Amino acid sequence: MRQFTIVTLVILLIAVIVAFAALSDFLVDWLWFDSLGFGSVFVTVWKVKVAAFGIAAGISWVVLAVNGLLAARTPSLQGRHLRLVRNLGDREGLPEVIDLSLETFPWRTIVLVFATVLGVVLGLVQASRWELFLRWYYAVPFGRVAPVLGHDLGFYIFALPVYGVVREWALLISLLAAVTVTGVYWGRGVIIGEQGIPQLRAPVIRHLSLLFSLFFLVKAGDYWLQRYALLLSNNAVVFGAAYTDVQVRLPLLLGLVGLSLIAAVLCAANLILLRLFADLSG
Repeated sequence: MRQFTIVTLVILLIAVIVAFAALSDFLVDWLWFDSLGFGSVFVTVWKVKVAAFGIAAGISWVVLAVNGLLAARTPSLQGRHLRLVRNLGDREGLPEVIDLSLETFPWRTIVLVFATVLGVVLGLVQASRWELFLRWYYAVPFGRVAPVLGHDLGFYIFALPVYGVVREWALLISLLAAVTVTGVYWGRGVIIGEQGIPQLRAPVIRHLSLLFSLFFLVKAGDYWLQRYALLLSNNAVVFGAAYTDVQVRLPLLLGLVGLSLIAAVLCAANLILLRLFADLSG
């Protein structure tokens, strides 16, 4: 109990120090901007930071928490145990074996804490990119259109970087959701390994099919955006899309977009077919 109290006090002390340091930097920057007559600029920057943090952290938390809680409520057929062996030395003569049932773990609490920590981290990462969001929000057209894929040049300067940030975040959060539910299913014994081959039950397959369908949809958008990135590439000969980019890479990326959409449809079809088979067997 005493050790727990000391650890709690240390954590609170570290939190107070970090909060005080962050507040000190905030106040110093605020006073400096205000003394130069740019207080409104400081307020605008922090509004964008808070909005980016809130949106990214909120959506990330919802996606991870909802998927993790769905995995935590699925009934398991086989409990999984974790055995810890503690050597007692010469006092007892035999080691003490501690058998922990993973089924009794507070999985809902673990999922919520995990989702909260990752949500805060992802929110801070997006808040650090506030300049990209400001440039996108206040973008103006250049009045000139790119000759290969169209769009005003302002699209490539202001909008495309933001779409790339959203793409990376969406890919990461979809993979983290899949890893989260797989870990919860395995820990609770819903995924059973027989002879080295994992046996997936119907609820697990449906859940993972939905997540992979969303992942392939995001991946299709990723390949679509990579087409525009070719116009900004540098192959050490010319800057922009070269002949190979236009004649080979662009059609290849379009093909990958189509394959990703087909994979998303197949995953969604697997979800529907499993539901139909479950209704027929029931």
